[in-house]
Amino acid sequence: MHRYDPGGRLDAVVRLPVRKVTAVTFGGEGLDRLFITTSALDVDREEQPEAGALFCADPGVRGLPVLPTTL
Repeated sequence: MHRYDPGGRLDAVVRLPVRKVTAVTFGGEGLDRLFITTSALDVDREEQPEAGALFCADPGVRGLPVLPTTL
């Protein structure tokens, strides 16, 4: 996974043992953990046995809380 700064420059890389990332979200008490879901669809499981797993990384930055919705 690549992170880019506002100017479009690559400033961080989170390496994973799989290729198909499906979604990411910040979580944890301080929103300082990055949770990464992956897919095993059409993946050679012998080549990527961890495909389809959930990964957690320490990205060195924090996410923002969810904004409240109004109806």
